[in-house]
Amino acid sequence: MKFTDAQRLLRLGVVTHYATEVYSAAVEAAALVVHAAVRPIRSRLDTQQGPLPKITLSSPARDVIRVRIEHSDGVPARGPAIPIATETDNSVDIVDDQESASLSSGNLTTVVAKKEWGITFRRSGRPLVRKTHTRAKKVAKFAT
Repeated sequence: MKFTDAQRLLRLGVVTHYATEVYSAAVEAAALVVHAAVRPIRSRLDTQQGPLPKITLSSPARDVIRVRIEHSDGVPARGPAIPIATETDNSVDIVDDQESASLSSGNLTTVVAKKEWGITFRRSGRPLVRKTHTRAKKVAKFAT
């Protein structure tokens, strides 16, 4: 689905939301599940005025990290779906503390900063990609 007009401008009727901070982080079945708020959270009302995207970080194989972003995960899958080959002996290390949450698989690590949104991918301690809260994860919807 295309949300831009190939010139980095949004199409008419499309509204985007960007993650600004982590609302919650949890470990579920060898995966790190993060709910990201699209505006700074000052009160409970800030979580009700916009989407709360669910970002799931998992590792299907050693040195591979899968990132899945869901806005409405209650809708049945329409397909087509391509199965992803997974390794059964793959072990992941998940750390969740006050400042950040991280998932490591082999030499690859993903760190999610909690207060001011940022996600960093590192290989052997060296940063590969870093996205900050201004353009980190985009959730687009059509205006009604």
